[in-house]
Amino acid sequence: MKIISTVLSLALCLLILAGCGNTEAPNANEIANTIKTYSAETVNWTSLDKTSFEPYFGIKDSGVSQFCGFINNSEEKFDMIAVFTYDNDETRQTVLDGIYSLSRQMSENYRIANANEATKITEPLIAELDNTIIVCIMDTPSKALNYIENELKATIIS
Repeated sequence: MKIISTVLSLALCLLILAGCGNTEAPNANEIANTIKTYSAETVNWTSLDKTSFEPYFGIKDSGVSQFCGFINNSEEKFDMIAVFTYDNDETRQTVLDGIYSLSRQMSENYRIANANEATKITEPLIAELDNTIIVCIMDTPSKALNYIENELKATIIS
């Protein structure tokens, strides 16, 4: 009986310690601000808020519980970081449709003036982590991709 109680005590201790290693996923603000640190120093970021949903993504904010975004203030370059936390599958699809629509529209706008920018915009980095969608459009997204894949363990959608 003493051996069984000792084994059970050790098992409980291990379970408690294993639970302590579980960390909560970062919120939209933390993710967007971390990705922003991986951008070129020449990018002049301007914050986006929930009022940006409709003008940029063509969506209403219902169903989006968290949002943090940044856009490059330069007219010659188009860089964007946007992180959405959604409440349900319908909102998920609405957010993705809005991202793809923005990408097509902005690519068309830049196509004539700057083909490199148009290509960058047409191939945004889009990832998903639980109920969070991450969008990253920047010149060299490799460090952001590394963070998204290796630290966040998010799934790359596009």
